[in-house]
Amino acid sequence: MGRTHYSWQGFEVEVRLLPASQGVTRLVLTPLGAVEAHTHAAPVVLIASLQEIRIEELKKLLDAKRDDLAKDFEKTARADLRDFVARQMLLAGVGSLVAPLLMRQRRKRTFGAAVLIGAGCVGLVLVNALTTFQGKAFENPTYTGTLKQAPWVIAFGRDAFTKLEALSAKLHTAAANFNALYGRISALPDTSATDDGPNTFRILHISDLHNNTAGVDFARDVAAQFKVAFIVDTGDLTDFGSVPETYMVQSIAKLPYPYLFVAGNHDSRSITDAFRSASNVTVLNGQVVTMQGMTLLGLPNPAADRIGNGNVDATPEAMAANGTKLLAVAQSLPAPPDIIAIHDPDEAIPLWNHVPLILCGHEHRDYVDIKPVPELPQTMRTVLCNAGTTGAAGFRYLDKAKGVPFSCAVLTFRRPTTPDGHPTLRSIDMIHLSESLGQYSITHTPFTTP
Repeated sequence: MGRTHYSWQGFEVEVRLLPASQGVTRLVLTPLGAVEAHTHAAPVVLIASLQEIRIEELKKLLDAKRDDLAKDFEKTARADLRDFVARQMLLAGVGSLVAPLLMRQRRKRTFGAAVLIGAGCVGLVLVNALTTFQGKAFENPTYTGTLKQAPWVIAFGRDAFTKLEALSAKLHTAAANFNALYGRISALPDTSATDDGPNTFRILHISDLHNNTAGVDFARDVAAQFKVAFIVDTGDLTDFGSVPETYMVQSIAKLPYPYLFVAGNHDSRSITDAFRSASNVTVLNGQVVTMQGMTLLGLPNPAADRIGNGNVDATPEAMAANGTKLLAVAQSLPAPPDIIAIHDPDEAIPLWNHVPLILCGHEHRDYVDIKPVPELPQTMRTVLCNAGTTGAAGFRYLDKAKGVPFSCAVLTFRRPTTPDGHPTLRSIDMIHLSESLGQYSITHTPFTTP
C-alpha cells in the first residue's frame, strides 16, 4: 500500500503497510539495522523507517530547551497514525475500483459497493491491528543488521514502545548535550596569538567524526580560530561505510580549507568515491601530496578497501603490511615525508624512528607521543599525534549523560629558511572539549629540533 512520509522535529519517517502471514511491526534505522516484533493479530506488517535527520531543525528544537518532548512525540505519533489509517482506507477504496472495471460493470451502484467493500476490509484489518497491538512484544524483538549495533537498536525499539519514560530521558539527555555543545563551540579561547609570525603556519588534525556533523562545526570553528592552512582527517568519517552515510561528504565539501583524507576502518570505497565531487578534498591513497612546502603520505586502513557496509576489523598482519608499504615509499623518496597520515596507530609501528611525524586516530583518545625505540635504528625521532575523536565518537555521544570528549590537534610549523629545507614542527595544541561540554582544555606541547 502507499508509502507515507511524516515529520517530527527534524526527523523524517516513512511508514508503509504490507500484507503478511503474521502481524509484525518493524522499525528500520538505516544503516544501523532493523528490529521487529509480533505485535498484533491482523495479517499485516507495519514498517516505520527513519529516512532523514535534519540537523538544523533539531538544533532549533533543542535550543528552545523544551521539557515536553516525549508528550509532543506521543501526540504527533497518534495524529500521524490516524492520518495513516485514513490514507490507507482511501487508497484501498480507490484501488477497489479496478474490480468492476475488469468485470466491465457500468452501474454506479457497483462502483460504490466496490469502494465501500475495499475501504471497509482494510479498515477492519487496521482496526484489528490497533485493538490487538501489544507494544510489550518489543521486550523480545528480532534484530537484523550489524552485530555491533544490535544492543543499541534493540534498546531503542524496546524503549519506544514499552518505556516511554526511558525514551523521554534519552531525549532530554540528547537535548542537554546538543545545547551544551553548540553553546561551547563558539566560546573557544583565543590562543591563536601564540607562536605567530610570517614564518609559521598551522594545520588542523581531526579524526573519527563518525557521522557527527556537530564535529564538523567544531573543526570549522577551531580552524578559523587558529587560522590553519589546511586540514588532515585520519579517518572514520562514518560508522559503516554505507552509501547513505555519504551525506557527510556534503558537510566536508563546504569547509573553506584544503582537506586531506585517509580512510579509517569504518569507512569504505563508497565513501572515498563520494569525495570525488568535493573540490577541496584530496584522498590519500599511497601517493605523495605537497601542501605549504610539506610532503604528506597516507594510506587507507585495510578494512576500508571493502565496497560498502561490511567487516570493519583489519587483521594485525594487514595493518603491519600497510606500515611496511608506507615505509618502502618513504625510503624511496629523496627525503622522508614530513607527515604520514594513517588511521590506526598500530599501522605506524614499522615507521617508528624512520619518519618525523605520524598523524592517526582510531582509539578515541587524544595524545602526543615521541617514539625513540631503542631496538630500532635511530634514524630520527618520530612524533606520534593522535587527534582522538573530533566527532565525540559519533551518535554514541547523544546517549551518554556525561558525553564523550570532542578533540582535535593544531600543529604549528616553522617554514624552512633554505629553498631545499623542510618545515619544522614547533608545537602541538591538543584541544579537548570536556565530557560534560562545560569547558575547553588546551594542552600545549612545544618542540625543538633534536
